Amino acid sequence: MLSPTLLRDMHSDNPIDIHLMVQKPSQFFPIILKYKQVKAVAFHIEIVEDIRENISFLRSKGVKV
Repeated sequence: MLSPTLLRDMHSDNPIDIHLMVQKPSQFFPIILKYKQVKAVAFHIEIVEDIRENISFLRSKGVKV
């Protein structure tokens, strides 16, 4: 599992894809968007937030969804 601590301590320029298995993925966006190596984020369609808003937000930050 890739935790925020592990992500912070990682010293690599390799691209990272993140899979969020949570009901409110947007809570984690500020954490994961701090790291330039995050290139893609996946989350489940069953989230309790507006999926279109989440997709638009991440795409506006240059992250694939």
